[in-house]
Amino acid sequence: MSEPALYFSKSNDKFICDLCPHSCVLTDSAESFCRVRGLISGKPSLLSYGMISSIAVDPIEKKPLYHFYPGSKVFSIGSYGCNLRCPYCQNWQISQNFNNSSIVSPGKLVDMALESGAPSIAYTYSEPLVWYEYIYDCAQLAKEAGLNNILVTNGYIHQKPFEKLLPHIDALNIDLKSFNKNTYKSILKSELEVVLENIKMAVNYAHVELTTLVVTGMNDDMSEMQDACRWIASLDKNMVWHVSRYFPSFQYNKISTDVSFIEELYVFAHSILAHVYTGNMHTGNGMQNSYCASCGKVLIDRNGYSVRLVSLKNGRCDACGHPFEAVLEV
Repeated sequence: MSEPALYFSKSNDKFICDLCPHSCVLTDSAESFCRVRGLISGKPSLLSYGMISSIAVDPIEKKPLYHFYPGSKVFSIGSYGCNLRCPYCQNWQISQNFNNSSIVSPGKLVDMALESGAPSIAYTYSEPLVWYEYIYDCAQLAKEAGLNNILVTNGYIHQKPFEKLLPHIDALNIDLKSFNKNTYKSILKSELEVVLENIKMAVNYAHVELTTLVVTGMNDDMSEMQDACRWIASLDKNMVWHVSRYFPSFQYNKISTDVSFIEELYVFAHSILAHVYTGNMHTGNGMQNSYCASCGKVLIDRNGYSVRLVSLKNGRCDACGHPFEAVLEV
């Protein structure tokens, strides 16, 4: 199934995709960098429109989102394609496998989400921004039906289409995959500055949390991670940052991230950011809990995906009254 593309230009009789900075020349086959955009009957199109590779009802903490309706469920969908080239991709079976899918129209998708009882739809698993036209159509219908829209994204898109989509989005988890321009360029095949600018834009429209997967031999450099942390704090010291442990996957086989590195990074980050969480590790040390930024009391206790609101009253710490920066009520 396909749908005409919304963002393209023409140069020397060639169609150029204007969705993301790769600016691919579109052809009759899926030769775009993301592998899902090309020409149909000579017209620029999204070739994977409505092709769904995965559907699940997840805990919202799995996205991960810890400050957006904590403890709720989210109707999660994935399709194909990605405009980055992470050799350690954690969802490569979904994002790179084009052979097993079903066609789900936007209307049907919203009906399925409503039937699930979840208050939100998450566009996730692969890179949702490369299925832009489908997301845009679904998001409008979802909002009309009273559902929240969530993007789990790498943030690599031109600002014009991103700005058009953001008014329909309620929450985002954006991957800040590295804080090194050379890593983004040489390994991930993208540009750090584009992602940083889109993070700055997104916070003006929706709830935003950031995730950094700390990958052995790529970004497990304390100086780099501290620079990332300082940049986040300069934007908003209350912004949520998830630092997660990598495990060997796809084309990358270096050993899993050293737990002690994550723990050291957590201590540093927590000294300048109000809300830092560790992922992909279960050490029982409270690094997944939410704490009051003023008095330090545990507000939300987490054990895996089990969530218990402990000390919250009307969105404030019940000990000192300090507000908790979160969207709490469905």
